[in-house]
Amino acid sequence: MPEHSSSAIYRALAALLLKYPRAFFKSINVDNLISLRNAIRHENPAQIIKNLQAYYKDISTEAKDRQQIINGKFLPRLQKISKKQEFILLVSHEATRTGAPKLILKIAEHLMKKHQIQPVFILCRGGAMQREFAEEYPTYILEGMSPSARDAAKANRIIKRICQTVRVKKTIVNSAESRHILPFLRPNGIEEIVTLVHELASLSQPLAWNVIGELSDVVVFPVETVKREALKHNSIDERKVRVLAQGLLDKSMYAYTPDISRGYIRKELGLSEDSRIVLGCGQAIRRKGPDLFTLTALSVLNRYRGSSPIYFIWLGAEPKGGLSTWMKIDLKRGEQSEKIKFIGARENVNHYFAGSDVFFLSSRGDPHPCVVHEATAAGLPVIAFENSGGVPEMVFDKYSRIVPYADIALAAEAILHFLFLEDKVKFREKAIDHVRSHYDFDAYAEKIYQLLSGQSSDSSTNVESMPVILTT
Repeated sequence: MPEHSSSAIYRALAALLLKYPRAFFKSINVDNLISLRNAIRHENPAQIIKNLQAYYKDISTEAKDRQQIINGKFLPRLQKISKKQEFILLVSHEATRTGAPKLILKIAEHLMKKHQIQPVFILCRGGAMQREFAEEYPTYILEGMSPSARDAAKANRIIKRICQTVRVKKTIVNSAESRHILPFLRPNGIEEIVTLVHELASLSQPLAWNVIGELSDVVVFPVETVKREALKHNSIDERKVRVLAQGLLDKSMYAYTPDISRGYIRKELGLSEDSRIVLGCGQAIRRKGPDLFTLTALSVLNRYRGSSPIYFIWLGAEPKGGLSTWMKIDLKRGEQSEKIKFIGARENVNHYFAGSDVFFLSSRGDPHPCVVHEATAAGLPVIAFENSGGVPEMVFDKYSRIVPYADIALAAEAILHFLFLEDKVKFREKAIDHVRSHYDFDAYAEKIYQLLSGQSSDSSTNVESMPVILTT
């Protein structure tokens, strides 16, 4: 990262110290410093500053007031529930509108509906979805969760109070970022602990996840790639490990058809009916590869000689900072800026998946991206880079292409191949059937329940996990 970019981050930190001194000093711990260091190395400086500002604002007085309202209702609400009810404690590292919080909220819904188990939530941090958690279930929001003595004491107090109020014997700890809660579970009477790990261990400090292996009964990874990284960088007993592919979070995707969605998004974007669309999405940060998306788009457009126009559409905020500067230069010099569009966040995301022709995941590192499920459920072929995470284990055979890491030329060839593939309807139907049969969320949630109930004792080497078809 250029020196001036790092200086901008440090100036922003100084300003945040002056604005939120109490929250600033409270947030200083080894894990947060490591996270900041990794972000400085790999992500957009402007996005880092934006994230820091949002984080401190979220834990400032206004956000704290909102959280206190939720927390104030927590114990009275818990006390009103029948003591005969079976309870489960669910821990989420945050309540942002991202994959991991959505996943644990969906698991809670399954446990409540199918098994009449009452979820009780602890959120290590709040976020945009905290109201949704609190509206559905008794929810307590910590002001952050770190190894600090203050955070530890507070976490221990609330867990003890929960266990004194209702009978809780089982816990799901969601995300490696929630690991600091683990030491307080068993001393307060929790007997079964399942930890769900979604992250790549290479982005954390070596051995930082040892506590997960030590204090969890079962550790669940979504794909073998994520498991291998975790075992490489941490000491985790493989007998505790399971590999279980997550399910499709939003089944409403199946209701969207190309006939309607193609016209919808082309009208919204002002494109001709015969336009072909390559879709990408995510935060516009280096790890997600919006620059690789742009360069691959230029490679495709420069070699394409057909009559139907091709557009590359990115769902998500435009890149900022140094990354944005060079991407704008690439677009200007490539003379294709009208065909490569960053259109921001959209409410009607399902229309964009169902109405596009190819999904291109340009990420440099993604453990188990939910967007691959969504794209396949919409019937799209998926193009992604090798050695970028768990995607090769997720994609549908013969309707996807995993190309060597950052190989823009081969990615461009694959995109052109799938844009004009014959028998696309047949492949689309097979892709959708693949998601229905292999990535059903209820089946995934039920397997988690079985792990909690001791109904699955096999290790990861012979567990009956949800199968995946690898690309060849």
